[in-house]
Amino acid sequence: MNAEAAVFAEWLRRRGHRVLQTDSAWWYDAAPRAYLAFPYHEPITPSAAEQRTLFREEGALALRYTAPAAAGGGVLTHHRVAHAPYDLATLSDKAQKHTRRALALSIVQPLDWATHAETGRRLAAETAARQGRRGLNQTVWERLNQAAADLPTFEAWGAFVKGELAASLVACQMGDHCLILYQQSRTDLLPQMPNNALTFAFTREVLGRAGVRAVHYGLAGLDAPPSLDDFKRRMGFDALPVREVIMFHPVLAPFANRLSLAGIRLLRRVFPHLDALGKVEGMARGAIQGRLRD
Repeated sequence: MNAEAAVFAEWLRRRGHRVLQTDSAWWYDAAPRAYLAFPYHEPITPSAAEQRTLFREEGALALRYTAPAAAGGGVLTHHRVAHAPYDLATLSDKAQKHTRRALALSIVQPLDWATHAETGRRLAAETAARQGRRGLNQTVWERLNQAAADLPTFEAWGAFVKGELAASLVACQMGDHCLILYQQSRTDLLPQMPNNALTFAFTREVLGRAGVRAVHYGLAGLDAPPSLDDFKRRMGFDALPVREVIMFHPVLAPFANRLSLAGIRLLRRVFPHLDALGKVEGMARGAIQGRLRD
């Protein structure tokens, strides 16, 4: 696991992120001076000493990590995880019907990184637009693909409809888990349900590999629509209870309150094009809810 986590850290560094390591986890600056812990699928309980190091010595303003469900603080939520055996019977009745149709219309296969960088950009942009996000710009998208090109734990897959790339994903191996990091699809080809075909075929193939125990369907976005989690549920990914913990620097923590949250929401209405405000709102909301439930 340590070697694979180090590879993931190298991928992040190549993309321009700052990466830190403490006793319980690795961390990277998912936003300026806001650090997210990884490996994503491993719940942690960072000590007070680790928190002091990150806040005081490393200059972090906020931390986000997943803690065990039994831990105090944070917000009780879940990760979506699939285990073997995984087949069509694992899916909900509605998803079975849609996936059978999607598989008949699609060809699902691994992608080389150059192809994914060139053809997947449109998919990423259209997916972000559907979800009300700005998404990754061309430079960031190309760097994401280039950074993974020669790293052994990363892979890209795509679903083709009539020869056109309709959906794609980026995943990485981390111990006995495979983590789906990104998934995107073309808007005009959504009626052919390429996401069903891609998710099912990729998950089934990965869970058949030696040493793979589970497929982890990524972290829930701070501003992600509920429909994304519902799709994962219908595709046979079980809910694994965890706690989502968001902590602000002790100097800033008192300002994460209902009044400031209302102000952030007002700013989002005034500046709807600023995606960063959605992340800030999500972090403030998570910190407030965590304190209320502590």
